[in-house]
Amino acid sequence: MQKAIYVPSDILNASGKEYMKPFLLREGGQSTRVYCVSCYSLLGVNFPAYNDQRFMFIGGHCLTDIDTSMDPAVAINMVDFPKDKELNLPDGITIVNSIHDSDRSWTQISDVKIIRETAPSNKGIRFSELIKELGSPTILGFEPGATPT
Repeated sequence: MQKAIYVPSDILNASGKEYMKPFLLREGGQSTRVYCVSCYSLLGVNFPAYNDQRFMFIGGHCLTDIDTSMDPAVAINMVDFPKDKELNLPDGITIVNSIHDSDRSWTQISDVKIIRETAPSNKGIRFSELIKELGSPTILGFEPGATPT
């Protein structure tokens, strides 16, 4: 599984923008994903619930000074994890099927609270502003629940 890190949306410098492109999985999709179109690495995700205060950064796909050494605190959106695969997570990790589940107790985990409550420093630009600079997202047209082939 990839290690997604929620970081304050405060980008001081982004080089290689000519290789970045925003995508939506489908028309009306809410999560805008930014990929490197040279190596196809997922660089980050913007979602309305992040309130432009943070974005999901995918560690290990690009050079950065973002601290990616933190230990996992929660495994989210696990509803689509294959039931026939072994789930290999550190002990004590809270598993959340969907961030839309009515039980939102995972938001009270201390590490999660810190991330959710840390405001950007306002020294840089928001991830949403970077996405606007990159141009309109390409809509991929995937059906919900479709398995990539």
